[in-house]
Amino acid sequence: MFEKLLEPGKIGKLELDNRIVMLPMATAYATAGGMVTDQQVHYYAERARGGVGLIIVEVTQVQTHIDSWVHTLMLSIDNRKNSFGFTDLTRAIHLNGSKVALQLTPGPGSWVVPRAVWTPGFQSVGPTTFAYPGSVARALATEEVEALVQVFGVAAQRARRAGFDAIEIHGHSSYMLGQFMSPYVNTRTDKFGDLWRFPVELLRCAKDMSGPDFPVIFRLSGDEFIEGGRTLDGSIELCKRLEEAGVDALDVSGGTYYTPESDCVFPYMTSPRGTFVPQAQEIKKAVRVPVIAVGRLSDPTYAESVLREGKADFIGMGRGLIADPELPKKVAAGRVEDIRPCIYCNACIGGQRAGRHRLACQVNARVGKEREYGTEPARNPKKVLVIGGGPGGMEAARVAALRGHSVTLYEREERLGGHLIEASTPEHKKDLARLIKWLSSQVKAAGTRVVTGKEVTPEMVLTQKPGAVIVAVGAEPLVPEIPGIQNPSVATAVDVLLGKVTLGNRVVVAGGGAVGCDVAAFLADSGKLVTVVEMLSGMALDMEDTVNSRGQLLAVLGKKAVTCLTDMKIEEITDDGVIASDKGGVKRAIGADNVVLALGFKPRTGLYNALKGRVPEVYAVGDCVESRRLGDAIHEGFFRAKNI
Repeated sequence: MFEKLLEPGKIGKLELDNRIVMLPMATAYATAGGMVTDQQVHYYAERARGGVGLIIVEVTQVQTHIDSWVHTLMLSIDNRKNSFGFTDLTRAIHLNGSKVALQLTPGPGSWVVPRAVWTPGFQSVGPTTFAYPGSVARALATEEVEALVQVFGVAAQRARRAGFDAIEIHGHSSYMLGQFMSPYVNTRTDKFGDLWRFPVELLRCAKDMSGPDFPVIFRLSGDEFIEGGRTLDGSIELCKRLEEAGVDALDVSGGTYYTPESDCVFPYMTSPRGTFVPQAQEIKKAVRVPVIAVGRLSDPTYAESVLREGKADFIGMGRGLIADPELPKKVAAGRVEDIRPCIYCNACIGGQRAGRHRLACQVNARVGKEREYGTEPARNPKKVLVIGGGPGGMEAARVAALRGHSVTLYEREERLGGHLIEASTPEHKKDLARLIKWLSSQVKAAGTRVVTGKEVTPEMVLTQKPGAVIVAVGAEPLVPEIPGIQNPSVATAVDVLLGKVTLGNRVVVAGGGAVGCDVAAFLADSGKLVTVVEMLSGMALDMEDTVNSRGQLLAVLGKKAVTCLTDMKIEEITDDGVIASDKGGVKRAIGADNVVLALGFKPRTGLYNALKGRVPEVYAVGDCVESRRLGDAIHEGFFRAKNI
């Protein structure tokens, strides 16, 4: 069924066991000096054990003396001392069965500078003075660009000596090289004003210094999707130049970071599968070297179709292999249903850029903790009750059962899933339904006894005399004291998404956070005229927007003609709609047949409080502690079950 995906392939003279390539994604696991850490070694080794054909290790700086700032905990191969760690890394990956390439960048440039380094007098560099708003950039002199070419060649040589099987040149998005390749930025009048010049000279120098037989992959945006930027036709011409200069493969993505409209570099769950496949397909028609397609391709059935239809030669997966490192092995074994699905929430990257955490995954608690977070057999198996069949409860039950405990999972509704059930209802969030299916099946496969349709009381728990109890009963919709809130025209977002209520044609959604935006999109798809009223200054401000996930969600609302009113507070709900006031206190009536509440959740704490001190061990996980993110529930569920 997956003959093409599992078929051996070649990039230059490098032979690969299959057509799955792990794409380079920053981890922030490196030291402040850019050295490889044990955490990185174990992270990549686990992906190698999972059977991926080629791992492209994350973006690595080749110098810090011209482009003087280093991206947050970015790897660096600018000196011999750092090379030893790379040798450890390549050895670990090879021992676990994969080939490995290193992505190199001449520098971050003037746009991806994090706010944390904006200090008085700080100056980034780039092809021109073009810079992120609020920062200052200096245009590199011709001699400096020429020096970068030489330094890049040395880095390629170091990479080969450290055991890498290939390198990838980072010409994607809005890093320095990508800026030189973009007419939106590059208005230079010297020789490097030619968009192809800098990338071709880097490629040639890398080949000269590392050897003509050392494979070089080039990553670029097939289309920048911005007026005045590089179009697909421009990228095709650039790829032809690279092919003439000796490139061995092309890794085709899309977008830039420059504007909300063009920032689709990390396709959110609102994007279609194979987001950038059309660009890869057109480039493949124009060149003879292999092309790697990327963009929401972790569904193996769809990935297989891309290869079968000749749209690409290799499939690039990033977030999918973060979510499940064993994806390739499961495909080969015919266990596709056991693949933990990526939900394309972008929390893995967004959390890093917001400075909240290093690389992590909402659905896989072991990411970055591969050594510490195992499922070793429990020394003292116990009778464990898990109460609540949402994501946190299911993960806790799964891990506890895998460790040998006798686990019973109770859920008061007739099916498992918790709030993921209604969250998966909008069209753009269907991937959450795959997560429910995976968790539900894995809980049962681990040997958990599952009881649904059963409300658990403290007395029931005490009667069973468990050794440990994990309470994961979640949260309930917050219903504030607003005049008219008891009007029969009012419903909660949860009940609307579950199909428990029938609504009229005109709907006001009270609350413009992520849930409010999701229910607004769902209602608009149902043909409703939707107005969202939000008291804050923007919509979906509870989302991290460092990779424009929020922007991609708001674009969905725009396409569906949803009216969004910000800085407005609902003062009263009437039979005809709502009365809302702006920041100046000016009131206005907004007509509606129904009002849908999306104003947050409050934790259900009663059961946990009733059990504290009455059973040997009791823990609360997920939203019954505090209403937060999906990942918080799954991580807490794993942690508690791991330590029982």
